[in-house]
Amino acid sequence: MDINERREALRARVRKKLDGEEEIPEEDDDLVVQEHEITMSTTQNEDLVLIDDKNGLLTLASSLIFIGSVLGIITGLLLLQGNPTDLLGNTLEVDDVIDVRGIVLESESGDSMEGVTIELLEIGGNTVLQTASTNSYGYYEFENVAPEKHIIRVTLEGYKSVERTIVATNVNQDAFTMTTGEGTVIEDETISSTGWTLENAVALSTGIAHHNSGQLKEAERIYRDILKVANTHPIALTLLAKLSFTNGKYNEVKKILPIVLKHYPEYMKAHVLAGDYYSQVNEYDIAGKAYRRAILLYPSQAATIIALGNLIQSNSLQDDKLLSILLCLYRKASIIEPASIPALNNLAAIYLKLKEPYEALQTLDSVFEVDPHNIRSLAYKTVALMGADEQSKVDYLVGFLSLIHI
Repeated sequence: MDINERREALRARVRKKLDGEEEIPEEDDDLVVQEHEITMSTTQNEDLVLIDDKNGLLTLASSLIFIGSVLGIITGLLLLQGNPTDLLGNTLEVDDVIDVRGIVLESESGDSMEGVTIELLEIGGNTVLQTASTNSYGYYEFENVAPEKHIIRVTLEGYKSVERTIVATNVNQDAFTMTTGEGTVIEDETISSTGWTLENAVALSTGIAHHNSGQLKEAERIYRDILKVANTHPIALTLLAKLSFTNGKYNEVKKILPIVLKHYPEYMKAHVLAGDYYSQVNEYDIAGKAYRRAILLYPSQAATIIALGNLIQSNSLQDDKLLSILLCLYRKASIIEPASIPALNNLAAIYLKLKEPYEALQTLDSVFEVDPHNIRSLAYKTVALMGADEQSKVDYLVGFLSLIHI
């Protein structure tokens, strides 16, 4: 009896069992299917598939899952053949009230300001709806605010007040920046333009290409064109400030940076540029704060950590406590970017100051894997070998340096 006959016999007996006519025997030699016959059956696309192993079960399960996925997609398409707006309207409802949050910063330093009085007012009148005060991190919050136009008034003794017209949303408000003096600054966020358009994105990409290729005048022209229609575009503003910094136009940098940090206080690259700028003009405390804020916003940026370490090194008396801080900074930077020569060289220098020559040598080995002839690293290695009483190696290294004309 071939496999087809056996299959028909099996089907007949199952039907008889269901009709109560006959019991299915526990075993029947005529119904035993051999392994080679199972293979033949499955490869010939027969309508009966006999599974005798785990692989077969997994195949069946995968098929069922695929079929279920297809059915799910079809069901979704059928649902959307109705009115998609109605379908979404049933699940996404606009909140009747929302929470309004924001931060207040000092314009010169960029520091957060605690204890600033924040008032939420009705449009067209002086009715105060809610009053809040900034916390130690400079943040404030109003709860259960209607999603419509309001005025936020910010006041602190010794600083100019700010009155800003807003449309209340769940998105954090642009930062308030406080400047010393008297009077009131009027702002209207309802007519500002952030400029996040496809056209500006293409223009910005072109400007960056010119910037990177050294065509600075063309890059500047594009940045300024973007800012004509998008006066708070953070990337265009920051790149324009960076270009001005490169050209030594420090007064322009000082004008641009507060605008960026006011509207985008969490834009890390603006804080890094602020650190570079204030370092250049010898305002080291402000520079340090800018670098620290950038690191808080983006902890895995090795270059910023190195910049902060270098700032501390060049402007502080280096006692053991400070050296420990620098060690942590450069070690973190070298972990983030293991091939960073500035991080490794600075780390080696701190080990030498801590009189740990063997740690310095181990660190320098990582530099030589990237750049075997790095001058600074070779100089540090000479000092480290002397500290480790390896005079013969020092003599060899000094001779090697003379051969490569250093």
